[in-house]
Amino acid sequence: HHTVHQGWRPEAITQEMLALYGDRVERSLWPSEETAPLVVSSSREDLSISAVWELGLDDFPTSPIFVPRDPGANPGFSRYAGSDPGGHDGWVVVPIMNDAGFRVEVFDAAAVDRGPLAVLSSPGFTVPFVLHSAWMPRAVPAADLARVRFADELGRIGELDDDLQAVVHRVAADLEDGVPLTA
Repeated sequence: HHTVHQGWRPEAITQEMLALYGDRVERSLWPSEETAPLVVSSSREDLSISAVWELGLDDFPTSPIFVPRDPGANPGFSRYAGSDPGGHDGWVVVPIMNDAGFRVEVFDAAAVDRGPLAVLSSPGFTVPFVLHSAWMPRAVPAADLARVRFADELGRIGELDDDLQAVVHRVAADLEDGVPLTA
């Protein structure tokens, strides 16, 4: 089992959020300083931690993706599990956002604590924040279905500053006109 822990970022805790939880938050237990995000492997049986890799303080990792070494090898298990459904015979792929650029780190699932085996990066290239992801044994084109238009989802645009409203309207128009998206 593989997870990503975001670390402790005091600036990410809003007063509004704290107010919602009232006295159920024990602030004296908070770390005294910022902590780095972690990639963690744990036992499927009892969730005991078996491996940890510490990322940089300025990294924002998204959900780890387990990619089995031999998908579909065991007909008695999910085709996503491979021959070892515990999640340790394969790779853990972690997309990471950073102000310096987006990167993808690939770990041996059985030895996350040894660090990434490979890093794919593009300095200066950024992507929107990605919350969840999944590995698929094969990719197929999306069905040709009616899609919600971005322009139809702008009900609260009036809450933005005028300059940001103009940008959103320009993006909506570009999408409507089929202008290719560029990095």
